[in-house]
Amino acid sequence: METNLLLVKCVLLASCLIHPRACSPSCNFPAIFNFGDSNSDTGGLSAAFGQAPYPNGQTFFHSPSGRFSDGRLIIDFIAEELGLPYLNAFLDSIGSNFSHGANFATAGSTVRPPNATIAQSGVSPISLDVQLVQFSDFITRSQLIRNRGGVFKKLLPKKEYFSQALYTFDIGQNDLTAGLKLNMTSDQIKAYIPGVLDQLSNVIRKVYSKGGRRFWIHNTAPLGCLPYVLDRFPVPASQIDNHGCAIPRNEIARYYNSELKRRVIELRKELSEAAFTYVDIYSIKLTLITQAKKLGFRYPLVACCGHGGKYNFNKLIKCGAKVMIKGKEIVLAKSCNDVSFRVSWDGIHFTETANSWIFQQINDGAFSDPPLPIVKSRRLNDIVSGQLNQFQNMANRADNSMRCSNSKKPNDGMMLVISIFAGIVIGFLLGISFPTLSLTKMNFPSSILPSVATVYIENEKPEKPSKTSSQNESDASHHHKIWVPSNPRGAEMLPPSFVAAESDFYLRRLWGLPKDDLPVVKPKYLVAFTVSYEQRKNIDACVKKFSDNFTIVLFHYDGKTSEYDEFEWSKRAIHVSVPKQTKWWYAKRFLHPDIIAPYEYIFIWDEDLGVENFDAEEYIKIVNKHGLEISQPAVESRKSITWKITKRIPGIEVHKEVEEKPGRCNDPHLPPCAGFIEIMAPVFSREAWRCVWHMIQNDLVHGWGLDFALRKCVEPAHEKIGVVDSQWIIHQKIPSLGSQGTAQEGKTAFQGVRERCKREWTMFQKRMTRSEQKYLKEIASASSNSTRT
Repeated sequence: METNLLLVKCVLLASCLIHPRACSPSCNFPAIFNFGDSNSDTGGLSAAFGQAPYPNGQTFFHSPSGRFSDGRLIIDFIAEELGLPYLNAFLDSIGSNFSHGANFATAGSTVRPPNATIAQSGVSPISLDVQLVQFSDFITRSQLIRNRGGVFKKLLPKKEYFSQALYTFDIGQNDLTAGLKLNMTSDQIKAYIPGVLDQLSNVIRKVYSKGGRRFWIHNTAPLGCLPYVLDRFPVPASQIDNHGCAIPRNEIARYYNSELKRRVIELRKELSEAAFTYVDIYSIKLTLITQAKKLGFRYPLVACCGHGGKYNFNKLIKCGAKVMIKGKEIVLAKSCNDVSFRVSWDGIHFTETANSWIFQQINDGAFSDPPLPIVKSRRLNDIVSGQLNQFQNMANRADNSMRCSNSKKPNDGMMLVISIFAGIVIGFLLGISFPTLSLTKMNFPSSILPSVATVYIENEKPEKPSKTSSQNESDASHHHKIWVPSNPRGAEMLPPSFVAAESDFYLRRLWGLPKDDLPVVKPKYLVAFTVSYEQRKNIDACVKKFSDNFTIVLFHYDGKTSEYDEFEWSKRAIHVSVPKQTKWWYAKRFLHPDIIAPYEYIFIWDEDLGVENFDAEEYIKIVNKHGLEISQPAVESRKSITWKITKRIPGIEVHKEVEEKPGRCNDPHLPPCAGFIEIMAPVFSREAWRCVWHMIQNDLVHGWGLDFALRKCVEPAHEKIGVVDSQWIIHQKIPSLGSQGTAQEGKTAFQGVRERCKREWTMFQKRMTRSEQKYLKEIASASSNSTRT
C-alpha cells in the first residue's frame, strides 16, 4: 500500500516539477456564485427597479452598469484575478452570460426578510432567503435549458461547476442600519444580531447541501465612517473619534464581525468538507479611511457624488439625481472632479480606485483567515505531505488540470503526458529500491526541495536542467520577488502565512516535537509584578491568588532572581532583571502587545498590595460580566486615598463613577469622576493594552499622567473603565523601589522620586495636548479644503 501511495506521490511531484501549471490552482474556480447587497450588486436592483443613473459607471464602463460606483466593485476584481468574466446579475435577462457563475446580490438586500416595501424603507425585497431560492432554481433550470444544446450550452454553467465554484458572501450591512432607521440603541441592535447570523448560517448550510464547498465571506465595513451614516444617524461630538467616525456605530459593526467570525469557525467544524475564508473587510476599509492621506486619497468622509452638506450626502438627492427646471433637465448630484483620489463614491459605496486598493489588500491573504491568496487556496505542500486524503485532493486537481489542458496548446497537453510518464518511471524505480519507505517520514534531497519552492512561489519557467544543485540552491535563496506591504514592517518580503507577528511567554522544551511543548492548559491571562527580594513573602501571597490560568512575570529591580527559587511557583514564572527600573519601564520594553497577544487580560501590579480579599478568577468573571476593558480592584484603606473613585463601596459589585470634591470634575463622565483608575494595580484587556502600550512614553518611567489618559483607549470610557468593589485590595505602606537610594541635595530618595513623578506628569500632559492640537489642526485644514472642493 505504501509503495502504491509513493508512486502516486512521485507522479504528482514530477508533474509539478516538469509542468508547474498542472498543479496550478487556477482551474479550481470555474465559476463564482455571489450573494450580497449593493457592495457586490452588478445589476440586480437595476434590473428589477430601474437603472442606477449616470455618473454611476462613468470611470470604467463609461455608462451605467448596474453598479453603485463609478466603476468596478470588489467582486469584479475577484473575477478578474480568477480569470473569469464579470458576473451578470441573475435578474438581468438581457445579454447575460451565466457560463461562469451568477450574481444574486441586489442593492438594499438584508439577511433577514424585510417587513416593509423598498419605497418605505429603501431595503430590497430580495433578501438572502430569496437569493437562496433564486440560486436553487438556477441550478435546476440552468441544467434543463443547457441540455437543449446550441447557444444555451454556451451561456449556462456545466453541472460540475456548482461543486467547484467559489461562493462569495458580502451582506449584513443593511441589517445593522435597519436598526438605526428605527432609532434603536446599540444594545438593541446587538440583541438581534444573533438572529441575523442564524439566518446567514442556515443559508450557507443549504448552499453546502446543494454542493457548495468553497466559501469566501466578507465581514461588514466600519459603519461609523460612512458619510451617509454620519449624516443620517448623527451622534454627539463626544462620540466622534479622532478620524471623524462615529464610535457607537463602529462598535456595532465590530460586534457583528466578531460574532460572524465565531459562526464561521463553527461552520468549519460542522461542514467538514467545506473550506471557509473569512475576510476582514472592516480592518481594510478602516485603514483606508483613517490613513487616506498617507495612501494618496482625499476627503475620506466626503462623498464624491452627492449634493451639499458636511458630507456631501443628501438622502433625498442621491448620486445622479435630476430635476426639470423650465423644461430643462438639470443634474443636481454630480461627480467630483478628482474621483480617482476619492474613497467614498456616493456616501454609501466606494469608488473604483478605493475598491481596487481594498482588493489588493485582500488578494495576498494578509486580512484573511486562513491567510491565503484567493488564487492559491491550495498549497504545494499538499503534494509532499504524507496524508492520503491530500493525495486524493491532488489527484483530483491533476484530473481538473488535464481537463483544463484541453483548451491549451497541443504541446501543453504533450508536456503533461510526458510529466506523468516521467513520474511513473521515477515512482517505479523508487518503489523497487525502497519498497517499505514510510510516507510520513519521507525525505527529499535538498537539491529538489528548493527548486520545488521556487517554481511554486515565482510561478515562472522551471529551472534549466544544465544548472547544478548548488546553483539552484543559490538562485532560490536570492529570490526577492515577494512583497507584501501589509505585512509587519521588515517582513514585507515574506509570504504572509509564514510571518509570525505575535508571540507568547509559554515555556518550551529543548527536545521532542514543538506541538508537545505546551502545557495541557495554556494560561489565558498574565500578571506582572515589579519586585524586590525584600518583599518576597508579600509577592508569594499575591501569586498564590492567581491560578495556573495565569502566566507569572516578575520584574526584579534589585537583581535578585535566584533567591525566589524557594517558591515552587517560581519555576514556571518568567524572571526579568534590570537594576532600579520601574514597572512602566519594564512594561514598555518587555510587554509589547504582539509578545503577549495570547493573553486576554494583563495585570500590571505593584509589590506592596495586600490581597487577602482578592480572587483572580472571580475578578475575571466580574470584569467580563460588566464589560470592563480597563479596571482595578477597589482599595480598602483606613487612611485617606488620593482619588475617591478607587475607594471600595461595600455591598456592590462594580462602580464606574463617583462624585468627587467640588471643582475636580468638569464633566461627570471624565476623570477623576469616571473613566479613571489608578496605576498601582491596573488590569487591561488585550485590546486596551495594545493602545495603552503605545501611549507609554519611553523616557517617562513613573507612569504619572497615564491614569487620566487611559480613557482615550476605550469608548465609551465611562462604561468600559471601572472599579471592582467585591474583589478588593489594600495598599500597604511597605518599602518599595521609590523609597530606595541615598539622599541628594538635602532631599530624601522618596522626595526626589516624588518630584520627578510630578514633573513627568506635567510633561506627559503637555505632550498629549500638543499632539492632539497638532492633529486637530491638520483635520481642520483638510476639512476646510474639502468644503471648498
